[in-house]
Amino acid sequence: MYASFNLSLCVLESLVQLSPPQRFNLPEMAAVEIELPAEASVRELTPGEWQNVAEDKADAARRCREIGDAWLATKEHLILIAPSFVVPQECNVMLNPAHPLMRRVKIISTELFKFDSRLALSR
Repeated sequence: MYASFNLSLCVLESLVQLSPPQRFNLPEMAAVEIELPAEASVRELTPGEWQNVAEDKADAARRCREIGDAWLATKEHLILIAPSFVVPQECNVMLNPAHPLMRRVKIISTELFKFDSRLALSR
């Protein structure tokens, strides 16, 4: 699941994760709007933390996992905000499923989402 402040970033983040066979026949997805508890605490990666990860592309995946694993383990913050690798000027939003406030996250709406066929790989 990709969460963001914008559906368009969720679409791009999902698209880059699809394997080539999936990109030939793009799957149907769901666009889900959620409401977060007002008192939810947020951990936002600082520019310095993110730049240290982004500068070394070979090590980036490992470092991102370390940051995410540490955030999950502490259960201190429901929300983690981090710049996207796909669109660095925008942010992804992660929710900690083990955080006590997760049960108060509400689904506001769910609707079918279909990728534009022009995004599919051609054979």
